[in-house]
Amino acid sequence: MDEDDDPQGQDAQGEMVDLKCPDCEEVWEHMVLRAADSGWTVQCLRCKRVRTMPAPKQERFIPVPVIISEGGNSRTAQLQVPLDGFVAPDDEFDLEGHRVRITAVEIDAGQRPKKAKGRDVRTIYAVMFDTVTLHYTVNMDEVTKSFQEDVVPEEEIHVGSVREVQGERLAIKTLKSDQNRTLHRGYLYARNVSRVFADVARSKGGTRERTRQRGAGPWGNNGARPSNKDKKPRGLGSRRS
Repeated sequence: MDEDDDPQGQDAQGEMVDLKCPDCEEVWEHMVLRAADSGWTVQCLRCKRVRTMPAPKQERFIPVPVIISEGGNSRTAQLQVPLDGFVAPDDEFDLEGHRVRITAVEIDAGQRPKKAKGRDVRTIYAVMFDTVTLHYTVNMDEVTKSFQEDVVPEEEIHVGSVREVQGERLAIKTLKSDQNRTLHRGYLYARNVSRVFADVARSKGGTRERTRQRGAGPWGNNGARPSNKDKKPRGLGSRRS
């Protein structure tokens, strides 16, 4: 391949990268003026020095069959995973505009190790992970009822907050984590919540605050997409698809 025909290098050309500048003697933002297998030409945006440096090692990827479960249905696709990197359950990838979470990796002879290098993986099993379902246990007078709410995995679920779920305003008392911890204060990301314990929110007059059901939507039972201001995504693995 000709050095100027490197597709990954062309993608990097014009980008900003943080590098240690020999003149400034500290890490500073550089612009990639030219990117090729033979080397990168970069310019420090502070002192304007232009220099050539070895091209960073590019991670290689390999397509692997993936069986994706979504509700009661499943389908097969292909997922690009790092050739020499490890793939393991709970890793997340972007695929066809959706997020998927790996549940198992299968190698030769049907073995399912805790992790495996991409080159050794024969089949990946995954679930759609655009949203997660919060399961509520709610005390309503002398009756305990269950509620559900679909939210994005990175949404913060706070103890003490009031949320509208299936036409009821629910005040969260405690959270049970996926590590079997119980939180009486603070918050968990929705991805880490295994159970929400709540009461029906009461108005100042002591009566139940009930809201009108507006129909469930993909972003929750009130049909409204959660706010982005409090989202703090967990770092993903490779996100190439």
